[in-house]
Amino acid sequence: MKKEKISLFLNWFIVLLTILSFVFMFLGIEFMGKSKLLVSTNIGVFKYFTVDSNLFVGISSLIYLLSKNKKSKIVSILKLSSTTSITITFLVTLLFLAPFNTYPFIEFYKNSNLFFHFLIPVCSIITFLFFDGCSKVLRKDLLWNLIPMLLYFIYYATNIIIHIENNVVSKDYDFYGFFKIGILSFFLVIPFMFGLTYLIGFFYNKKLT
Repeated sequence: MKKEKISLFLNWFIVLLTILSFVFMFLGIEFMGKSKLLVSTNIGVFKYFTVDSNLFVGISSLIYLLSKNKKSKIVSILKLSSTTSITITFLVTLLFLAPFNTYPFIEFYKNSNLFFHFLIPVCSIITFLFFDGCSKVLRKDLLWNLIPMLLYFIYYATNIIIHIENNVVSKDYDFYGFFKIGILSFFLVIPFMFGLTYLIGFFYNKKLT
């Protein structure tokens, strides 16, 4: 019973924090000084996988809270997929964007991104692995984990390709810096990201009962 209460608390916390942080970024509300990186306002916020994955995990948490059968296949897949997606956001920021950049580390964790890049991902991972009690899914159902990444990369890669000039990718469109070396990056970045996504989902699923 104690685990269930903690799960309910954390999932409501995730839902409320997702709404709050989304509103902050959408309206351009800043409480830690001027943000320089990975921020936008209005409809432009949806171009970031950071925002999309956080909204996905917020919606999944809400569905989990409203579901009568929290161990159902659909709830478990949604929870697993959204937690995997937001883990990608957390790891890419922590291990790639923040350390390998000319900007100070803290710039990636200011204002709304403090929630999007740290608080919501950490809470989501903890509650999914230790408190939600979702059911383990079949191996074939792990492919659902790849859909959010697939949809996003279709958008991201297409937007980059149509704006490439002389094999140079504009930073205005490659805002994550995945394709710094040009078009050849596609053959490295895309397999790596999909492989990482699958492995994270596989690991999470192994931890479930």
